[in-house]
Amino acid sequence: MAIQSLLQYMGSSLLLFLAAGLAALLYFVTSLKKSVCSLPPGPRPLPLIGNLNVVDLKKPFQSLIEVGSDVDPNPCNQIHIVDILSPSVSAGRRLKLDHPADRYGLCAQKRSLTADKPFPLKLSKIYGNVFTVHFGPRKAVVLAGYETIKDALLNHAEEFGERAEIPIFREMTQGNGIAFSHGELWKTMRRFTLSTLRDFGMGKRTIEIRIVEEVNSLIKYFESYHGKPFDTKMILNSAVSNVICSILFGERFEYDDPVFLTLLKLMNENTKLLGSPMVLVRASCQGLMQRYNKENTLFLQQFISAWTAQENVEELWPEMSGHGTRDQQCDLRQQCMFKMPINSKTSLPPQLYNFYPSLGFLSGASRTVLQNVSELTAFLQRLFQAHKEEFNENNLTGFVDAFLMKQQQASKKGQAMFSNGNLMFSTLDLFAAGTETTSTTMRWGLLLMMKYPEIQRKIQEEMNHVIEPGEMPKLEDRKKMPYTDAVIHEIQRFANIVPMGVSRSTPTDVNFQNYVIPKGTEIIPLLTSALNDELHWKTPDQFNPSHFLDANGNFIRREAFIPFSIGRRACVGEGLAKMELFLFFAGLLRKFVFQPPPGVDKADLDLTADVGFTLNPMPHLVCAVPYEWWSMQYLFRYSTNLNKNRVLVAIAESKQKASWQKLNSATAFLLLLAPPNQIIAKKIMSFLISFISDPTLISLLCAAVLLAVVYFSTGYKNSAFKFPPGPTPLPIIGNLHLVDIRRQDKSLMKLAEKYGPIYTLHFGFQKVVVLTGYEVVREALVNYTEEFVDRPSIPIFDQIQNGNGLFFSIGELWRTTRRFTVSSMRNLGMGKKTIEGRIFEELHFLIEMIKSFKGEPFSLTSFNCAPINVTFVMLFGERFEYKDPTFITLLRLIDEVMILLGSPYLNYFNFYPFLGFLFKTHKIMLGKIEDVRAILRQYMKASREDINENSVRSYIDALIFKQQEEKNKKDSLFHDDNLMASILDLVMAGTETIATTLQWAILLMMKYPEIQKKVQEEIGRTIKAGSWATYEDRKNMPFTNAVLHEVQRFITLLPHVPRCTAVDTHFRGYFLPKGIIVIPSLTSVLLDKTQWETPHQFNPNHFLDAEGNFVKKGAFLPFSTGRRNCIGESLAKMELFVFFVGLLQTFTFQPQPGVSESDLDLTVPQTTFTLRPQPQATCAILRE
Repeated sequence: MAIQSLLQYMGSSLLLFLAAGLAALLYFVTSLKKSVCSLPPGPRPLPLIGNLNVVDLKKPFQSLIEVGSDVDPNPCNQIHIVDILSPSVSAGRRLKLDHPADRYGLCAQKRSLTADKPFPLKLSKIYGNVFTVHFGPRKAVVLAGYETIKDALLNHAEEFGERAEIPIFREMTQGNGIAFSHGELWKTMRRFTLSTLRDFGMGKRTIEIRIVEEVNSLIKYFESYHGKPFDTKMILNSAVSNVICSILFGERFEYDDPVFLTLLKLMNENTKLLGSPMVLVRASCQGLMQRYNKENTLFLQQFISAWTAQENVEELWPEMSGHGTRDQQCDLRQQCMFKMPINSKTSLPPQLYNFYPSLGFLSGASRTVLQNVSELTAFLQRLFQAHKEEFNENNLTGFVDAFLMKQQQASKKGQAMFSNGNLMFSTLDLFAAGTETTSTTMRWGLLLMMKYPEIQRKIQEEMNHVIEPGEMPKLEDRKKMPYTDAVIHEIQRFANIVPMGVSRSTPTDVNFQNYVIPKGTEIIPLLTSALNDELHWKTPDQFNPSHFLDANGNFIRREAFIPFSIGRRACVGEGLAKMELFLFFAGLLRKFVFQPPPGVDKADLDLTADVGFTLNPMPHLVCAVPYEWWSMQYLFRYSTNLNKNRVLVAIAESKQKASWQKLNSATAFLLLLAPPNQIIAKKIMSFLISFISDPTLISLLCAAVLLAVVYFSTGYKNSAFKFPPGPTPLPIIGNLHLVDIRRQDKSLMKLAEKYGPIYTLHFGFQKVVVLTGYEVVREALVNYTEEFVDRPSIPIFDQIQNGNGLFFSIGELWRTTRRFTVSSMRNLGMGKKTIEGRIFEELHFLIEMIKSFKGEPFSLTSFNCAPINVTFVMLFGERFEYKDPTFITLLRLIDEVMILLGSPYLNYFNFYPFLGFLFKTHKIMLGKIEDVRAILRQYMKASREDINENSVRSYIDALIFKQQEEKNKKDSLFHDDNLMASILDLVMAGTETIATTLQWAILLMMKYPEIQKKVQEEIGRTIKAGSWATYEDRKNMPFTNAVLHEVQRFITLLPHVPRCTAVDTHFRGYFLPKGIIVIPSLTSVLLDKTQWETPHQFNPNHFLDAEGNFVKKGAFLPFSTGRRNCIGESLAKMELFVFFVGLLQTFTFQPQPGVSESDLDLTVPQTTFTLRPQPQATCAILRE
């Protein structure tokens, strides 16, 4: 009867619950027995909850290190059931369960939890640095301490290289993407992602430009607050996100773009929810409550009571705030526990959802996460569709385009890994991770600078010593700023934003440190234990930049610094993040002093972490007060009675009296690829379809590939004893995968570091020998001038010139034409006083044109008119008015041809001319060349009609006269084709190089106003007022002469023009057969570290001795050297000197309003046939 009454009382539902509990208990007991001899030790799990009784879900990483109060290491004496979800019970409060729970073995003791014994014990001290914990039914092995984590993730990289199955992320990604994919899919996605990110600039100077551009936009935003308090969260998210967006999508967003802001808010909400603590737990078991009546749930009610007793009233139950005492509020919460409906705020948190995914129907928070992901993916889907509609495989704008191209290639091979799902979540992974971690670290950095103003001051003092006034920090400055670098590293260590890393799992059974960890076990690499390891950090709990400095103040690396994790699953964006952190942090501190809002003392700043998926600083406001280092120096000089910190405060308080320099947005810069071409894509697809359908063609292709493989594999064997070394070529493409087509000169120099100054490279099927460095290039072109005198056959120039002209002819035709041209140009005044008079005349017209702008901005390309007109005077015998239609047309055509000559498509046409039917660029260029020829024919016709042997006015006249002179000569080389080709060569090369160099010279003077000032001072000392400087005056102007030479060296205008061997040649121990293409890299000469003290810096001292006298340098070869050097070198030098000095004598050149010297972009020139500066404007201020 008693049993029957008990059953009636309990009800069938409660019996089911108890049965489930008993089953769970049996499961844990049996699993422990099975694994007691293999798994690492750990606290004994309780039924259903595992070890959640010792885990504070607000800060689980701390619980894994420390357990407050009096944890008994005896596994039989575990924490009482009332502690299950309340590890922070208030001192002296005794909690009981008036229920026979102990009969079921849930706990052996009832204890009072008090604060009388506050001795925190580390689980790693109890169980070692490898121990097991149970999150509900989920079993995990925790790795604590740097040495243990390193051993696992580096020495056992394969065994710990899998990602754990985390329910919420499985629901989100369905196993796609980079972060939470597995096996071969993950390897493929990661490999593709790393390669693509590098292609689009990660870790290179190109991405530094984008970051600096974003820093300047961010500075402008900060300035808009004029030192008033504001929240940095969204703006830092936006700025950092824009960097990764430019890589992913090829574009950035405006900070006030509503769609962009919505995306960031969704991402921020998910970041918060994914790490949400165990709050609002009244609904965690509310689904169970609805299945049991109140009378039968006394145990569960007390269970929930204990759980919720310590939670924050205002956060959990705002409607109860202010109602009675804390105990009364707890009682009221218990009463409401069974009444309140489930909603998005009263639900199972995502962490519990990960532990109990079967209770997903309770999880409003997890549903919110998934809904947010759905909105994010909907936006990305629309963005992907736009990219698909505009897709051009020859014009990839970012990661998405690269993925789409790879997707097309993979689909043809039947490969499914590059699916839409992987595109979606690879992009989302990069977008989220590339935004959240870096922006959160930046927020911590600014907060810590407010907390520790003396550290902020030391950083700014270091920048004042390293960085020139008006300049912004560059990545290369980091090595000279050890203290700043140390602070940034310490911010990352102290902020500890991803304390538990991201869980790994074991793909197989693993023997590790005398334990057997079964396949599929979740592994938690506790990164916080490494970043706070007392064995590696002197004061792990303090913010101390000295952790990364030696006794002499030099930066030192610490192996326990692993905020990006280590091993195979380390962060793919580590290189990008490091660049961003330095440039953003240093850039902001260069411009601002960060202070707490008025009324907030630095001691009041809270360094407690706001818990989410990452550890964010608590919400706070920042005051960004403009900082000018020269103003600081002024105050330091005249305020000897004040310490530096007081001066800093004085500046901040009296900013209205100071003259703060306004910052401006950096000039936007992107490497623009050629425009999309859908017709090419259609032709390719049509060709491939017809090709694949023809078995004969497929057989021929296989045979060709086989022959290519044999050729490349045996080619070295046949000549290994004589041919220069080099990278092994791949079939068909050779070594093109190692070369940046747009900046081949940089790639060639990089390869020289590995293979030496002489090496072999394959551009497709073309084998070339590359010569780098001054000594090698000079020896080849001077000492072996006859052997390296010829030009190779280049398909595009073959079609333009057909072997005629000055530059791409060979043999006797070249010798005769060059000899005649040099003689004719000298007769016309080149290098003499006569042409100098023409240059002065043109300088006058140029100055009048510039004056017409009245100090307003105008394009640097405006300077082109004058030097081009000088060349035209020699070619046509007359100058053009700047508005002359023919002159404007010629300038436009020259510009378009030069741009097309630098196009990657044209390079590919030169490598694979037989695929010309697929390309369009060379056909466009040939059309424009024909337009130039049409104009030249008119001048040739006019010259023929008015030729006078006693009055040769131009180069065209000289050619026509020579042609008539030899009209009866059978083998005359002065035929119409050679005449046209020679004139065309001078029109193109004779105008582009001088005009572009003058643009660079003015740009560099704007960039370095102190150099411009020194030039003007030297002009004032040397040239009489009202007079122009002559070319002869350069001998008395060493600094100006040095500046002009440094301009030509620094810009490396024409990186190289290929040669080829005229005969079989033995050179430096290698055999180079006749006809082999040779690339003498002039860039490598002009940037040779053995010849120039600071090769990558603009430094006129390269051409000055200790006394300030001009010195010639043998490695100054912008015009090349040997028999193929530039025939217009003397004219170019005269023009540059006269124009440059005349312009600086008349004007001071400044950036346009809104652009500072630091905004001017010198880093990545516009790639045409020559290296042009990016389109920029200048203001010419008339000097008195």
